[in-house]
Amino acid sequence: MKQLFHQHRSVLKFFAAGVVVLFFNLALLYLLTDILKNWYIVSSIVAYAFAVVLNFFLQKIWVFENNPSENAEKQFLVYVIAAVSNAIMNTVLLYVIVEYGHVHYLLSQVTVTLFLAIVNYYLNRNYIFA
Repeated sequence: MKQLFHQHRSVLKFFAAGVVVLFFNLALLYLLTDILKNWYIVSSIVAYAFAVVLNFFLQKIWVFENNPSENAEKQFLVYVIAAVSNAIMNTVLLYVIVEYGHVHYLLSQVTVTLFLAIVNYYLNRNYIFA
């Protein structure tokens, strides 16, 4: 079991960090949409932006165990470019699922987030924090 954990350590840590960021994102999305009465698309973009910053630091320092000061600016720039692409995909997919699939926006966000997490792990492991 210990060997299995060690072999898949970064995947497990990536998943754990993703869960933390997902709940942060959903809580902020709910707050902005249901409590502060913003349109769910605007709320999603704002929540996503804050989640990106939190996720960058969790990925860099905890998941991939990079030196916090080593290449941080370059990595953050590449990470933000990938995140902007993801934000566009997130927004489009969220809109399509909610408006055409008639699925609640929070469930739609979870679905989209899980899909994008797979893409992000590959990019982070192989390019950004390699």
